[in-house]
Amino acid sequence: MELKDYILPLRKWWWLILASVPAAHITSLPLLHLFLSHAAQAQLQHTPPALPASSPLLILFFGRFLPYKGISDLLHAWQRLPPGSARLILAGPGDLALLWPHDLPPGVEVRNRLIPDAEAIALFRSCSLLVLPYIQATQSALIPAAYYFGKPVLAAAAGALPEYILPHQTGWLFSPGDAAALAAALAAILTVTAEDREHLLRLFPSFQQASLAARFTVAPISVDPAGVDRVSHTPQPGKGPLILHLGTMFWPPNVEGVLWFARSVLPLIQQAQPTARFAIIGKNPPPAVQALAADPRIEVTGYLADPSSYLRAAAAFVVPLLAGSGMRVKILDAWLWGIPIVTTSLGAEGIAVRPGENILLADDPAQFAAAVLSLLHDPVLNQRLRSQGRTWIEAHYSAQTIYAQIDALYDRLLSSPPAPKLVDSNQ
Repeated sequence: MELKDYILPLRKWWWLILASVPAAHITSLPLLHLFLSHAAQAQLQHTPPALPASSPLLILFFGRFLPYKGISDLLHAWQRLPPGSARLILAGPGDLALLWPHDLPPGVEVRNRLIPDAEAIALFRSCSLLVLPYIQATQSALIPAAYYFGKPVLAAAAGALPEYILPHQTGWLFSPGDAAALAAALAAILTVTAEDREHLLRLFPSFQQASLAARFTVAPISVDPAGVDRVSHTPQPGKGPLILHLGTMFWPPNVEGVLWFARSVLPLIQQAQPTARFAIIGKNPPPAVQALAADPRIEVTGYLADPSSYLRAAAAFVVPLLAGSGMRVKILDAWLWGIPIVTTSLGAEGIAVRPGENILLADDPAQFAAAVLSLLHDPVLNQRLRSQGRTWIEAHYSAQTIYAQIDALYDRLLSSPPAPKLVDSNQ
């Protein structure tokens, strides 16, 4: 559930919560010294206020305005509440404009300064509950302070905060934006693909994305062409053309793709090329894949320490993926070996490709079968994809090129001041 989903039902829970705060969760006065003076503590009495049934809920955020405290997440949630359903007070020092450079939503009051003792006591006594939308935290003295005043706590499940809250008894927990918080804390973020980069950026509010984009560097998986020779295509005498799939066969997307190819695509290929064979190489094939070998034109080898004879014989390398993300290393490997590839649009996601020049793309059985048959029947196309694939990976995915980009990133970081930390442990 999201933060906004917890705020609306608080009124009906208020009296139950106020009456059910366990004695073990009521702090003693000495714990309050973390944010109140000793003189102020001496004036306190544990007299939780009665909340008039007609008053709107008053939600209190108390403390310094710092990035790790999730104020922007709180205000984003507040924008989605029905007008007049609750009031929010943000009380504490710090640069709110840095965290929220927008107009404040209706019902939000800001006291952007150090809060004197008497005002702090009044806020805790008058609020309906304390909210701690922290993205990252170890603990907070504000939780026992809220319990002292008989107030429930609405907090992100970050750090050790859940240890201090009994859900639906002393408060509620909601999930913080951990991925966004982690990225915001880092000086630089490496992603394997541009798609991963865009996905991470979308975790942030739109007004932060432009400034954070400069922290991202796309560093794709790379290979060392100098250490691997291109295979020489050598058809096996007396046998039909070989279609090859190579990949770990305990990974569900590989299993799904191979079964789809064998059941929906291969029969269409064999209508035009009856002698076409299909070899499936990969560790731990499940029973459904092993059962494909009942067809004498399908071979399921399991793990092979040396698949070189199959690589030389392959007329086409298929990557029939229907699910997954990131980069398919098997495509890089096939380019490195100089074997022509047919894959789906999803299979090629995250990789720079030139369809028709270094790879063929197809997304339905008829198109996929036609693409494979074109490699079996057109030696000029087959040879062009072999040559262009090897040239492409040497130019764009060699370890020497990619590592140089990463080295340049580290050189920049080492010569620059450190990025601001997300969490200040002294606060």
